[in-house]
Amino acid sequence: MSKLRRIYNDDSQFYFITCRSYKGIRIFIKDKSFKILIGSLKYLQKENYFNLYAWVVLCDHLHLLLEIIGKNNISQIMHDFKSYTTNQISKEILFSRGIRNTKDVLIFG
Repeated sequence: MSKLRRIYNDDSQFYFITCRSYKGIRIFIKDKSFKILIGSLKYLQKENYFNLYAWVVLCDHLHLLLEIIGKNNISQIMHDFKSYTTNQISKEILFSRGIRNTKDVLIFG
């Protein structure tokens, strides 16, 4: 089976993105996790990965309207954003409070 090859030849690409938390956990009601999320978005925007035109953060998911700058790849950008944000939230909030498994996370949310 051939692997799908993505070709990016446009200088600007617009995306509407929705990201949802694991099992719908209401993680973004906590101020610290919200600040980590916004910090991640600001960093990527400052590093010229994308222009962020609109965003909405709800208790268990977020919506983004963004324009990719240059030849950046949306898959790689979202991977970097999600993995960094998840690791920071886990480190700063979940593990600092002794939460070690999914059951504890569900109680947290």
